[in-house]
Amino acid sequence: MRWRALPWLIAAGFVLRVLFALRANNIHHPDEIFQYLEQAHRLVFGNGLMPWEFRFGTRSWLVPLLIGAPLQVTAWLGLDRPAIYIPAVKILFCAISVVVIPLVYTGARRIASEAAGRMAAVVAAIWYELVYFSFRPLPDALSAYLLLGALVIVLGPVSRRRAAIFGVVLALAVALRVQLLPLAGILALVAAVTWTNRCRAAAAATAAAVVVAAGLLDRLTWGGWFASYYNNYLFNAVHGVSSLFGEQGHRFFADQLVAASFGVFAAAGLCGLWWWRRLWLPITLIVVLVASHTLIWHKEYRFVFAAIPLVILLFGVVAALVTEPLSATRRRVGRAAVLAGVCVVSFAGAWNRLPGQRAVYDHVPLCAPDPSLQAYMQLSDDPSLTALFIADEEWWFSGGYYYLHRDVPIYFMRDVEVMRAESGLGVEAYASHVIQRGGAHKTPGFAVVSHVGSVELRRNVTGLPLRVLAGYSRQVPEPTIDRTYTPHVRPFLPQPR
Repeated sequence: MRWRALPWLIAAGFVLRVLFALRANNIHHPDEIFQYLEQAHRLVFGNGLMPWEFRFGTRSWLVPLLIGAPLQVTAWLGLDRPAIYIPAVKILFCAISVVVIPLVYTGARRIASEAAGRMAAVVAAIWYELVYFSFRPLPDALSAYLLLGALVIVLGPVSRRRAAIFGVVLALAVALRVQLLPLAGILALVAAVTWTNRCRAAAAATAAAVVVAAGLLDRLTWGGWFASYYNNYLFNAVHGVSSLFGEQGHRFFADQLVAASFGVFAAAGLCGLWWWRRLWLPITLIVVLVASHTLIWHKEYRFVFAAIPLVILLFGVVAALVTEPLSATRRRVGRAAVLAGVCVVSFAGAWNRLPGQRAVYDHVPLCAPDPSLQAYMQLSDDPSLTALFIADEEWWFSGGYYYLHRDVPIYFMRDVEVMRAESGLGVEAYASHVIQRGGAHKTPGFAVVSHVGSVELRRNVTGLPLRVLAGYSRQVPEPTIDRTYTPHVRPFLPQPR
């Protein structure tokens, strides 16, 4: 019998994610803005900063197109304001993210028991990392949900319909994050060995359709079949461009996974080896995920996000099996105590209070809003804004046009020297407003008009007619790459001026 409380748990998990998302107006990594949200804004509204990846065609348009759907709806309804479309996009991704709860429930139930499924589902509903990433449009998270779905299908009875779904979700997981190909290969191999020919054919057909669709999308948007995948490999693996953004040691992922869970999940993984015959598949996926990404010099914790739902599934099974030999009363108490302990760790993690956790997450607490992003949204409704200067902050930590939603020039610190060379004046000749964190940089000619947390909003009081910087462009320069390589793609959007 299925757990009748599961729909209520899913609903509670969704509410928790939405409340957190609406509070946590912050950025985990610049990619979530400039590779996805900003490009969706550029697609729908026509303005946005363009990083080098979208000049050289190293990113698929899959995620920006997904984000573009709710943005387009708000545009059609005349509700295209950051205060409306930003929460709408967050809620959409929160709704997608709760699929983890029934998936880990079903997976743990198929591996072990009903109790294992329930424990895994409760942990998935409350675990702070799943909540923290739930509203972020990162392919690392979206592909993890799909990979988990493929695993759950492999673990259960198969039919042609389920095999067809397996082919779709597995191929789509790889299309979103091609680095998951080794894990997809493991699941495909298990399916090939255990399924009938008809089921194998159904999975292969739907997977092939998704692969062709991903290639066609690149053909339409970049001018070549699978162009983004080829260029991503070319620049990061062959040219080594990813190393420009930092290199980490071999223990990076292991250390961060342990710190982020206070060692709880690492202990569950070690205990899981005792039940290897039951748990070999999720354990193998976790090991291969971490090992394959360890070979890459540039490492970011989000790259192994798929390990989190897999370990939660593993945790539910181990917790149920460890307590199974106890008497009925002690079993209930033991499992309640385990879940209470996880709740404490998750709560501490949400407040960034776990030992060593700040090496993984910056915000304290994790739902702390970024005052700069709030300042952007405040300025979006200011009719006197004609040009904006961002002081004390590089472009990749800004909110871009996704948060500003005004078709005006945005200048950064890199532009100041050019301003002075061109006009003999500074920011006061080019910007009507300044967003400043109150740092050492001075912006003469501007008066503070309001504060958003630690951020100051300043307005130009010189009365000078404002100029537009000659050669101003929304194509963000990346000198090391721009001087060395030439784009060989045909973008389907007009190049931003």
